[in-house]
Amino acid sequence: MKLALRVTLVIVVLCISSLSAMAQEGGIVVRGNAGADPTAFAPLLTNETVTSDIQALIFPDLLSVDPSTASIVNGPGPNALATGWELSEDGLTYTFSLREDMYWTDGEQINADDVMFVWDFIQSGAVPTHLSFVADEIANVERIDDFTIAVSFAEADCDAINSIGSLEPYPSHIAPEDLTTMPDQEFNQNLNESSGPNSFGEVRPAESISLLANPDYVDAELGYVNNDAFVLLNVPDLTVMVERFLAGELSIISGPQEARRAE
Repeated sequence: MKLALRVTLVIVVLCISSLSAMAQEGGIVVRGNAGADPTAFAPLLTNETVTSDIQALIFPDLLSVDPSTASIVNGPGPNALATGWELSEDGLTYTFSLREDMYWTDGEQINADDVMFVWDFIQSGAVPTHLSFVADEIANVERIDDFTIAVSFAEADCDAINSIGSLEPYPSHIAPEDLTTMPDQEFNQNLNESSGPNSFGEVRPAESISLLANPDYVDAELGYVNNDAFVLLNVPDLTVMVERFLAGELSIISGPQEARRAE
């Protein structure tokens, strides 16, 4: 995933965290705008704006982003699997240490296999993916052990870290043996495995998409996720979206008309 999109998704997550921290007791429902119904949800198969926003809230990242500088940082961070990296003397290989306290919602531990699966899937070419560019930029990804991976490049690349950031963990233990069947997998329409601050709720076509608080989210600042739900309404008209925001029906919006941003 390109850095600009990654930063956008991180900002969405931070907005949720800020709103959550405002509630002292009980949960709150955060309402945003999807603007359209998604066609699919699996992160390897789609990068629509609405699905990218959802993926940011329910899936872990590989690398952490500092929102104040809008850049990937070499160190641990909320919802990020890698705790940092070391660069080889020739500048071609990045070795990442992975944390050991992150789990999928079914209790399966997240580890190097979930990163390797993404690389293997991209390389396989079994199904068209928006991440195909990664295979052109990265030379190889190697699993050193359960919590260490090495990513190599054929030549020094100033965008190397951005390319590596695209290898976001995927629940490899539920992936089908035949990768060509991934678009038909139930997971593509019902994200029943997650690890972020929220978990998948339901889709009401032409109406809304709902996410629920993940009670086991390991990086919750308060010790728990204080929004009971995050609901993305389907409001395709920008004028109507702004009016509903001003009326208090939406908690967060993005992309309002420039003439109305002062409101």
